[in-house]
Amino acid sequence: MKKYFAILCLLCTILLQPNTQIHATEPSILLQREMEYMSTQILVTLYEGEEADLDAIEDIYRTYSHLADNYTAPDLTNDDPLYHEKNIVTINENRGVSPVVVDQRLYDLIKLSVNHHNQSNGFFNPAIGNAIDIWKSAIYSEFMYGELPKSVFDQVQLDLEEISNSVNPSSIIFNDNDRSVFINNDNLKLDLGAIAKGYATQKTKEYLDSKNITKYMINAGRSNIIVGVHPDDSDTNDRPFRVGLEDPLRIYQNGISGILEVRNKAVVTSGNYEQFVTYEGKVYHHIISPFDFEPKQYYHVVTIIGDDSALLDSMSTALFSMPLDQATILVQSLGIEAIFYMYDGSIETVNLTQNFRQSEPLADEPNDLTNLYIILGGVVIVGGALIIGISVYDKKKKAKGDVREDKNEA
Repeated sequence: MKKYFAILCLLCTILLQPNTQIHATEPSILLQREMEYMSTQILVTLYEGEEADLDAIEDIYRTYSHLADNYTAPDLTNDDPLYHEKNIVTINENRGVSPVVVDQRLYDLIKLSVNHHNQSNGFFNPAIGNAIDIWKSAIYSEFMYGELPKSVFDQVQLDLEEISNSVNPSSIIFNDNDRSVFINNDNLKLDLGAIAKGYATQKTKEYLDSKNITKYMINAGRSNIIVGVHPDDSDTNDRPFRVGLEDPLRIYQNGISGILEVRNKAVVTSGNYEQFVTYEGKVYHHIISPFDFEPKQYYHVVTIIGDDSALLDSMSTALFSMPLDQATILVQSLGIEAIFYMYDGSIETVNLTQNFRQSEPLADEPNDLTNLYIILGGVVIVGGALIIGISVYDKKKKAKGDVREDKNEA
């Protein structure tokens, strides 16, 4: 999936401060749960509520993980409530054959994805599943992070040509009366990977709102974060959540391009440095334009901030394929905020009202963009090591009966 390791939430203090001792003034974590859905490690932290709320949140992610899964058919046991619920696989298997009656939750998600296609002027397109699969077959191979052989690259281009006329969402036919979805083009494949996680996160927020839970943080893979009010934020103590934005080029201090302070906001990011191959000096990453099926070289990271995590999830993908002038117009039209980590390593912001402290560039360090893809493996390894370290450390604390945060700059 797209956008892993692009935002470092909860790691900000580790990178910024050598002293990681627990302080008595730090708020207690009331409830916390790790889960894995949509091929993503999700961390839910509640400073209000009860265990049943964690159960409800996990059920949300579990449900949409099943409904929006594009690669596996239902494999649940008969006594599972989701057992008889058809998912995206069922719809794609019946393309050009027959309509599929689906659960209301999936029906609404698919209709919203088509609506987002229209809002983004076509730059977000849920109908390019075949193109995504073609590129993934090349990227997720022994050539990942390396050079594609000419024979493989040429085959990718031939395969893309064959489906180039089969990516129009107008081929997705909805019937509100029976809640059915029909793809009338047998060469079109629906893919919700660029919106499903954000949609589930937004549904989680709606659940928390319904329970009047205001102090929480949902870290859905660190590329999709939604926060409420920091538990230590008050009239006398101004304390927002602080999110560190990763610096893929490693040209800024502490390995982060800046610190974003947010309350009651979702923060979503897309990056080009997680999954890629090269061919004749060009990097082919996993975020492709729905118009020519090619990755664009405008940005390394796009981070957007707003109230609707589902909208942000799809639009971060759309913005990545737009030059800055077009991206600016879309950001302004949607009423969201954006931080663009440009291809040359500079930072551009659009509509930004949140407090954002950009990091200082490293002194006496060459800004050699060609080194990005050489050091990429190290970036992923370091990020993973930090996450593992935090998880182990947290479990040790819980075993000792101490469930307080070990960082006061969450």
